[in-house]
Amino acid sequence: HYKSGKTHTNADALSRWPLPIDDVRVQAQQLQHVADETEPKYVINLIDINQDEPEPQQLEISPVEQDKDQSIGWIKNLINENGENRPEIKQFNSNFHKRLYELYEQLCFENNLLFLKKEDGTKVVVLPKHLMNQTIEKVHSSILGGHLGVSKTYEKLKDRFYAPKLKNKTIRFIKECYTCQK
Repeated sequence: HYKSGKTHTNADALSRWPLPIDDVRVQAQQLQHVADETEPKYVINLIDINQDEPEPQQLEISPVEQDKDQSIGWIKNLINENGENRPEIKQFNSNFHKRLYELYEQLCFENNLLFLKKEDGTKVVVLPKHLMNQTIEKVHSSILGGHLGVSKTYEKLKDRFYAPKLKNKTIRFIKECYTCQK
């Protein structure tokens, strides 16, 4: 059943006559001219959804970085010197020294990287203080992180890292995150 163009408002592209080739070229040139003059408003990042979550090594936690942290270097030396037999120590230089000492039996090495064995048997990297903010930022602000809230960001962090006051640092970081506060 035929309807005139004015009354047939829901016609699809197949029911319309195509534009002449010259008109299409002119329109394409005009659009290219406009595109050249305007700045892009959006950046699209392609990600592989099959990619695994970043591993601690991808977040650049290395034995060298751990050794730069005074407390981690201290406990690594203590373990290397004493093995499984924790020595008796009553005074500590910092709260982090004391906390690592309390966790002595749960600490282990893999390729000279210090890990904490959790109750469920998984191992998490002992995170140096100087890399804490950078690590929180990568987990929270990366493409895979997606600026999730405190709970989800902290869950991702604690599944891979150990650091004293990690939750408090995560809360503070997210409160100060410019993107999240918009």
